[in-house]
Amino acid sequence: MITWIELGAALALTFVATTTVAAIMWRPLHGVLEFICHGGAAARFWTTFSAVMLVCGPLFLVSFAAGQSLSMADFIRQAVYLCSLGLIGAFVIMGVAVWNAAQAGRAVPVPADPWRQQRASVSAAPAE
Repeated sequence: MITWIELGAALALTFVATTTVAAIMWRPLHGVLEFICHGGAAARFWTTFSAVMLVCGPLFLVSFAAGQSLSMADFIRQAVYLCSLGLIGAFVIMGVAVWNAAQAGRAVPVPADPWRQQRASVSAAPAE
């Protein structure tokens, strides 16, 4: 049986590691999602959702898959292994999703911005 101290240490370690990775990946992920989602609220939502999943996925894996170990060092090593496995799994899932969205986005042209076209036609009009 896992003690509360071991579980707390494993969850704290996992939370710090995954939050750090999510913070590092925030801007690059937001940039890619702005490109795929054509900016706006959709990119902000999917960036936040992805960051939450980067944190929650490994936490879930560590909390349910961590087992009894002979020593605290062995338990922490197992928790770090599970945390890394959860992060790699989350990145693979996100990578496949982004790749699929990018492939689907290539076939569909980006709709023209009517406001930008209207401004361009007004500025190009000859002065009287």
